[in-house]
Amino acid sequence: MGLWVESWGVVDEVTIGVKFRALAGELNERQRRLWAASEARAAGRGGIAGTARATGMAADTIRQGIRELESGESIAAGRVRKPGGGRKPLSETDPRLLVDLERLVDEDRRGDPESLLLWTSKSVRHLAGGLRELGHQVQYVTVAKLLQSVGYSLQANVKTREGKQHPDRDAQFRRINTTCRQALEEHQPIISIDAKKKELVGDFKNGGREWRPKGKPELVRVHDFKDKQLGKATPYGVYDIAADQGWVNVGIDHDTAQFAVNSIRGWWEHLGHSRYPNATRLQVTADCGGSNGNRTRLWKVELQKLADEIALEINVSHLPPGTSKWNRIEHRLFSYITMNWRGKPLVSLEAIINLIGATKTSTGLEVYARLDDRQYPAKRAKIAARLHAKRGLKRFLRQTPGGLRVDRAAVRAEEHLDGKFLLRSSDPTLTAEDIALGYKQVLQVERGWRDMKTTLDLRPVHHRKEDRIRAHVQLCWLALLLIRLAENQTDDTWRNVRRELQRLYQGTFRGNAGLVHKSSEATAAQLQILRALNVPEPPLFIALQAAA
Repeated sequence: MGLWVESWGVVDEVTIGVKFRALAGELNERQRRLWAASEARAAGRGGIAGTARATGMAADTIRQGIRELESGESIAAGRVRKPGGGRKPLSETDPRLLVDLERLVDEDRRGDPESLLLWTSKSVRHLAGGLRELGHQVQYVTVAKLLQSVGYSLQANVKTREGKQHPDRDAQFRRINTTCRQALEEHQPIISIDAKKKELVGDFKNGGREWRPKGKPELVRVHDFKDKQLGKATPYGVYDIAADQGWVNVGIDHDTAQFAVNSIRGWWEHLGHSRYPNATRLQVTADCGGSNGNRTRLWKVELQKLADEIALEINVSHLPPGTSKWNRIEHRLFSYITMNWRGKPLVSLEAIINLIGATKTSTGLEVYARLDDRQYPAKRAKIAARLHAKRGLKRFLRQTPGGLRVDRAAVRAEEHLDGKFLLRSSDPTLTAEDIALGYKQVLQVERGWRDMKTTLDLRPVHHRKEDRIRAHVQLCWLALLLIRLAENQTDDTWRNVRRELQRLYQGTFRGNAGLVHKSSEATAAQLQILRALNVPEPPLFIALQAAA
């Protein structure tokens, strides 16, 4: 009779538990299962139960791992389960899910009035709520994954539409560029001007971030309401293009045309006059809106005062509407000022002046700043503009310590002349009818002279001597004669003839090969007028000049 002895091993559950807790975070689902199966098989009898107790894994999971080890099967790299394993995705178990999701995303674009999300944001939570109302059991995390799987992503608005563009937009920029290049070649000053955004003075939040000790940001006010004591600051910049220098006049009142011209005046007195002692004209580039707008009457009046004061011819080139971002001062001066004071509250006017003055670039930009504490009332600016725009308005107003007031006595005196018009003649033999008819004919002659003067771009001339007055009258008569001849020959009004012929242009174009003086091609209507007047058609190319 033989003797049979069975060896019983002792499972070290403590050691298995320690090793599992050390490795569990680094292993995926399949790796944990195979590791536990390997430990259980090495422990012998009772290994499955002991490993299950030590690791907290199910005994069936460990048995599955032992079968995988014994079969020697493997899966593709990067996978945890065999193909087809795990739960089926919702897109397969719920075939209508993707269809309804795409419909919800696109409904507001198509304008469906029955859309569940027509007036709400298309966040994944709102989309998930809309899908649940349609009978789908889905959460917002799954909605985000489904949107990415079908090619959707979070998109912001993109600014690309600039509206209607003038057909001569490119020609306008070329004209400004040519004018500025010519001024540079002649060593005349060229400045770019504009008003920067008004800034709140005080401990208000300023955009951007600045290095500070961690957890200790600079504390500012919650609401951006203007401080009545500190007010606002209006920086008006003047950028010298040739010298790469900036001048900023920091005002504390309204941004008016008078303030804009005073800023230019300050630049000329402190920087421009010493840098350009032999200048004969000042070239200015500006946008066409705001205090320096091309339609602002007071802007032109104040500029004329400045031109008379500094004895310079001032030429202003306004950029076309909607193109102020191309103004040189925007990206050569204002952008660097904004970067220099990013993250710094503008606590006082002194801080604003110092921050602007400390703005520099690696290319050599220098900025000078000055505080302008003068008052520029907006109402006064509007009234002054109307005074200069409407003839005769000034005599009915009077200046008082409290401002402009209507002169009632002047109004009552003028009322006695309402409806009356006085004509005086040096010829006593003329009747009243002849004088009235002659005056009307004089108006027609003068209108013809004004038309010809506008066409020829002549300066206004004021005569006092008799021979010059006679010559002026003769020129007016000749102008009227030319107008009448043009109307008779073309069988059209002078207004239409002039408007059509004014569309003929001559331009100078500069390239690497040289200069080209060229005329615009005449239209059929223009050719018809020229033939009727027996005027030859202007040549397409006037002159060619090769580069030196």
